[in-house]
Amino acid sequence: MPKHLPIEVDPDIIAAASDYDGSSAASSFTSSASLRSSILRYRVENGRTYHAYKDGSYLGPNDDPEKERLELQHTLCVLTFDELYLCPAGKPDPAPYVPANVEFGIDDLEDPWTYSDRFSLIYARFLTASVADWPRLFKQCYDNLEPGGWLEVVDILPITSDDGTLAADTPLARWAALILEGTRRWPKDSKLKELGQWCFENIDTGLEAISNAIFTRFLGWTKEDLDAFLAEVREDMKNHDIHSYWPM
Repeated sequence: MPKHLPIEVDPDIIAAASDYDGSSAASSFTSSASLRSSILRYRVENGRTYHAYKDGSYLGPNDDPEKERLELQHTLCVLTFDELYLCPAGKPDPAPYVPANVEFGIDDLEDPWTYSDRFSLIYARFLTASVADWPRLFKQCYDNLEPGGWLEVVDILPITSDDGTLAADTPLARWAALILEGTRRWPKDSKLKELGQWCFENIDTGLEAISNAIFTRFLGWTKEDLDAFLAEVREDMKNHDIHSYWPM
């Protein structure tokens, strides 16, 4: 894996950074066409709703706050890569509406695939903690690609810092480790500053969504203890002495 150059932190932004409330990023994304599922008997837990289809197999919520966060996350990815995808599978036309030839479906990607047509592009994003058998998933993907088709997978590596400012005993590092068990940064480059704002919004609004099921179902935490811990995690995310990020 090629090494990246360390991202240089902008010291001039630290004093003013406390004024950032995420409104520029949060207000920039727009809503897109959405799919209304006929499966409405959702699990309700800790004030959030979760998919009823194969209840418990996917740990993220499916309510409106999570849908808004996923739209924000999509914008973060487009800003990061400057494209909807990186492979040479043809250039898409990002229309602001749902094209007539697009179909949405609710399925379990780990079930046997029974599609009648093969795909020119299979795209997967941020499936960490969602897949039990990655080799089987990849085999099904390749078996269902047309000749010359592409599989593109986008995900993150464990949170890190280039300069050692993310100590293992910080709440942020502890949270990341606990998530594996059961980001913001302010660089000099203007594009990376914008990415830092979007990444902060993505993780800040998603902390509860990411953590609730894992901590309360599998790690034995109470919701009250989790909320107190996440408050500490958010303080670490706002701490400009910690230069952390998730590699993609």
